[in-house]
Amino acid sequence: SPVVLQQIMDGNNGECLGVMGGAGGRYLIEEYRRGSTGNMPGCHVTDVVVQFWNALDGGDEERAMRIYKEMAPLFFFEHQLSGCYKEVLFRRGVIDCPKKRNGKMPLDDVSSKYLDEILKDLEPIMTWGK
Repeated sequence: SPVVLQQIMDGNNGECLGVMGGAGGRYLIEEYRRGSTGNMPGCHVTDVVVQFWNALDGGDEERAMRIYKEMAPLFFFEHQLSGCYKEVLFRRGVIDCPKKRNGKMPLDDVSSKYLDEILKDLEPIMTWGK
């Protein structure tokens, strides 16, 4: 969490070169403002999180906030359906099959349609395959 990241940074005696945030970019703005030196993005939207980080690192907080707002529906969707990463990678053309090892598909028809809508809104800032 951003607060834990801050506690680590505050307790650093100089031996720690930096702390990376996680959660796929969900807390990236707050983590960055607290001194995060990087982020561990979700593999399905790494290209978007790179733009998000670069906007923050370049001082363009307005663009960073726009990207965050565009990503927020996906963050919420992922939290609800944690197995959707492979489905996103499949829909983006990164992998050939979205099946999971346990054979279960995480999306029903309603969720599938909603994911399509989310990805359509994110498409302008997705760079893979362009």
